Amino acid sequence: MPGFGLGRVGTKGQVEQLLETTPKLDSISAQLVLRDAYDIDYGIYDHLNDRSRPLALAARFDKEDYHEYGGLYRAIYQYNVNEIYKRWGYTVDQFLALPREIHRLILRITAEDANRATLPTEQQIRQLQQNQNTRKT
Repeated sequence: MPGFGLGRVGTKGQVEQLLETTPKLDSISAQLVLRDAYDIDYGIYDHLNDRSRPLALAARFDKEDYHEYGGLYRAIYQYNVNEIYKRWGYTVDQFLALPREIHRLILRITAEDANRATLPTEQQIRQLQQNQNTRKT
């Protein structure tokens, strides 16, 4: 969910309107109102117009699923895609135990190696295309 909330930059939403218009509230009421406003602003749940879920504030919604976009998910995905075990010999547990800056370094080196490995193939493809174009003319 990259860019979550970027569409709201510079606009006044429920939270801002509430801060400007709502009289003083006790802490618990303020937290409930702000959570409702957050859900409405970010399209998680419309507390104003949909009363079908009385416990919506405590419910889990797909828009709030951060797992797929979280650091752990991304690290395991990159471990698999970049074949870290084959290239470096790290098991997934060992890889995850490394500091984040080492993850980035390993992934960058692996990506650079992969790019270098594809250069000869790309050159061969270009050469074949040039040969085909030369024959056609």
